[in-house]
Amino acid sequence: MRRAAALLAATLACAAHTRAQARAAAGADSLVVRAFELETSKPREAIALYRRALAGETAVAALLGLERVFHDQQQVDSLVPLAAQVVRERPRDAVARTVQLRTFAMLRRDDELRGAFREWARSAPGEAAPFKEYARTLLDLGRAEAADSVLELATRVIRDPRDFTAELAQVAAARGRWDDAARRWRGALAIEPALEGAATASLVQAPAEARDTIRAGLATPPVVAARATLAQLELAWGLPRRGWAALAE
Repeated sequence: MRRAAALLAATLACAAHTRAQARAAAGADSLVVRAFELETSKPREAIALYRRALAGETAVAALLGLERVFHDQQQVDSLVPLAAQVVRERPRDAVARTVQLRTFAMLRRDDELRGAFREWARSAPGEAAPFKEYARTLLDLGRAEAADSVLELATRVIRDPRDFTAELAQVAAARGRWDDAARRWRGALAIEPALEGAATASLVQAPAEARDTIRAGLATPPVVAARATLAQLELAWGLPRRGWAALAE
């Protein structure tokens, strides 16, 4: 009888704890929703609500909200300690780590950017994400050569170098190596057709004299998403008939 009573008490206590957790999660969710609605009209109130939501399961969503508001308010430096707080609490969270990289990049704090990448890579050995996001961040800063060096290192230390096909394609395009870029994009599209938009955006800036090289690189061997990308490129280059022909082949 006593055991049954003890079991019942423990069950009720567990249920009460679960309900309390659920209420806390619901409260944090509502904070994020309210903050999102206030981002444009009342940014200071949105910031206060997002700060409160950093303590719960919605920490990463709140951090993304703070990133948007601080950027709009030209207060990006205010994000630095908040991103560090979330990263400390969630060291393997790729979104939080990426926000931290973007923050240092926007502030042009190169040493801290490099340090944040190295810390992430140490905390996630064997994972591709730190290298991918750091390379993308460097590309956004216009530092294609540095991004290339990061990816070269990644292909040596990460088990499957195919993880970096799209990023290597972006770097090749940024450095004007159009043949290499087209071939790499064809390989990436064979694995992940959803990258079609990224491939188009990467290759569309090629000069006229490089376009035949890109056509050849995307066309053979045939990959459906690569041909769709080529069709989009032909349209962007003002050659709709060639675009239709790319789809028909």
